[in-house]
Amino acid sequence: MTDYSDVSYWDQRYEESLQASSSEDRGPLFDWLCGYEDIASVLGDLQQSSRVLDLGCGNSELAEKLAQVYNLERTSPACV
Repeated sequence: MTDYSDVSYWDQRYEESLQASSSEDRGPLFDWLCGYEDIASVLGDLQQSSRVLDLGCGNSELAEKLAQVYNLERTSPACV
């Protein structure tokens, strides 16, 4: 079983993800836990009126892909 409390696990996962994906506009993209492709099958039918909170999104493309696929209106990100 993966030990998610082990810092070295996250360091290695981050490095592997950086090598696997990048965007010319924003540099390397990274999803800490999962990306859109990982959760698409469990999302069901999101409606245009659905509200989605993408916590700790960093430079993830999850919110952007959800907006594209489900035609959701995007609001400005907020840092808290």
